[in-house]
Amino acid sequence: MRKFTETERALLFLDGFRGLEYKYKKAFLDEAGEDGLKEILRSPGDLVSFFGEMGNEKYASTLRLACEEKGFGDQMIARSLAAADDAVTLFSEDYPERLKNIPAPPLVLYCRGNVRLLGAESAVGVVGSRKMLPSYLAKTEEISRELSAEGVCVVTGIAEGGDRAAVDGALDGGNLISVLPGGLDCVYPSFHASLVDRIAEKGLVCTEQRAGTLPRNYLFPVRNRIIAGLTEGTLVAGGGENSGVRHTAGFALDYGREVWCLPYGLGVSSGRLPIELVKNGAAVVESGEEILFALGKEKKTETARAETTEEEAAVLKFVAEGNGSLDGLVEKTGLAVPRLMTLLGMLELKGLCVREGDGYRALRTK
Repeated sequence: MRKFTETERALLFLDGFRGLEYKYKKAFLDEAGEDGLKEILRSPGDLVSFFGEMGNEKYASTLRLACEEKGFGDQMIARSLAAADDAVTLFSEDYPERLKNIPAPPLVLYCRGNVRLLGAESAVGVVGSRKMLPSYLAKTEEISRELSAEGVCVVTGIAEGGDRAAVDGALDGGNLISVLPGGLDCVYPSFHASLVDRIAEKGLVCTEQRAGTLPRNYLFPVRNRIIAGLTEGTLVAGGGENSGVRHTAGFALDYGREVWCLPYGLGVSSGRLPIELVKNGAAVVESGEEILFALGKEKKTETARAETTEEEAAVLKFVAEGNGSLDGLVEKTGLAVPRLMTLLGMLELKGLCVREGDGYRALRTK
């Protein structure tokens, strides 16, 4: 872990007070400034007085007693950093500029992994609901993989569904930030904890919540402002009317950032939010290349194209033409069901088609 400056330590100390709302911490910071902040570790009297003047006498009294204990500041900082291997504060040189410019920037980001990703030149949020059709999950993963390969940092969460598809796509390229709604040590269930370890090895996991903070429901929209704030724009891969994805899209729009959506047809519940956003001006995209173009970037790497046999190519052609039902494919290809299922399975493995309901849908034709 880095050696923190006096100002960084003071901000870590201030952020370490549990039960003290962000607005009070930010208000003190705005009033005291960097010089006043540095004094609170040596002499917390100004901090105690501030809370008293704000009408929070109970907290002022608790703080006064706590600060009389020798080594209290160091203990507070250590507890907050317990699950992190680094932290970036609002006064750190490597605090991301895009995030600093939002109305309520996090005071501290507790991190595991490659902190340099916070300063990525280009970053795109990729978010989706937990319940999405397989074809849209596959497309989300494909776009995330393409962006990561091009050096664009993909910023997302860690939940199942759209966020997990973004993680799976971007992880190999290493250009991935997952933002958590709770402390780094409060990730559950167990497979999410394992995923955090994998992300930290290649990318970055970060949160503004101190160690020991459980991911309560109200913390998800709080977290979503960070995803929107870190990025130049957000891809809404899917979301229903009441999906938490709406918060991320709303923050992106409030911050003047781009919002893109995958194209959905009528009647798909996880497509209601994207359709609504498109009606209100969001752009429709179907590839990472379109997002790169919107960012003013030229694609540098060629997407690997899966090789297909003649039989596989023939089946894929019929699927792409809209003959995706099993009965329709049997009729068009003249193949026996066992052989047809084998070929469809190979096409799925190669990322060329996906099972959708009772049939199949082509993702690419070559």
